[in-house]
Amino acid sequence: MQRPILEVKNLSTTFHTFRGVIHAVSGVSFHLNEGEILGIVGESGSGKTVANLSLLHLVEGGVVQADVMRYQDIDLSSLKEKEMEKLRGAEISMIFQDPMSSLNPLYTIGHQIEESLKLHTKLNRKERRARMIDLLSKVGISDPESRLKSYPFQYSGGMRQRIIIAIALAVNPKIIIADEPTTALDVTVQAQVLRLLTDLIHNESRSMILITHDLGVVSKTTDRVVVMYAGKAMESGITKDVIHEPMHPYTDGLLRSIPRFHENQERLYQIPGMVPRAYDLPKGCRFEPRCPKAQPICKNEEPPVRKMSNGREIACFFPISKG
Repeated sequence: MQRPILEVKNLSTTFHTFRGVIHAVSGVSFHLNEGEILGIVGESGSGKTVANLSLLHLVEGGVVQADVMRYQDIDLSSLKEKEMEKLRGAEISMIFQDPMSSLNPLYTIGHQIEESLKLHTKLNRKERRARMIDLLSKVGISDPESRLKSYPFQYSGGMRQRIIIAIALAVNPKIIIADEPTTALDVTVQAQVLRLLTDLIHNESRSMILITHDLGVVSKTTDRVVVMYAGKAMESGITKDVIHEPMHPYTDGLLRSIPRFHENQERLYQIPGMVPRAYDLPKGCRFEPRCPKAQPICKNEEPPVRKMSNGREIACFFPISKG
């Protein structure tokens, strides 16, 4: 069996505040195989972004602990900041949500792409320019040579996101972490950007973690998926298995909340209740107050992660049975 390129076991990230300890991520485990796209999905506040920022030492003021946090043969948890700076961008790159805030409005596109090449490569000026033109061509920017002189405000939202992707790919990283990469874009541009990303991943033998709240995007884009809720991984497995036969009531609720245009629905389904506050979590299962299958044990005990067939994992005392 192939060893994962990235492996995380029992990752927890906490913040100490005046309201108490915030458990942003609690005992989350996942892995990423080479050439694979892994989806991490959940509502806002589920901990999916914090979990991935923790890998790259980008969590400010938080305490990060893990049994295993390994990229290839590198123990990420033991790296000093200087060592992590060399790895970020060169080996693992991150695409953030908002393309406008990710780009510096005072510098040209060319300057911002070149920064990464200067930091992580030994290319000379002529070679860097050739690489930048090639990157812009790959992400679908027309007339790339002249567009290097443009500023971010001269691009549309979709084009700015393509620039962010070009910067992320600049030094040929093995892993891309894409955090809600299409949130600020309209539906047509979303589809174009996602298609671009998946093509680049598959054609160039990279791996990607796609963070999103959109199960529709997950079903079309990812190979495997982790469903998170209130800092915990509730269910994980091969995407088509999880989408077509959800076993956790939370996953089932998310899927039922998606509008179905072929069905005559007078009212859209929504999961009752609210996500608990991170500083005031339920004693037992975190989904218990909103769960239609909850029993007394769910209120008092936290369900262990159960390994099912075909790589499926689920944290639930009363999973939905197949068939």
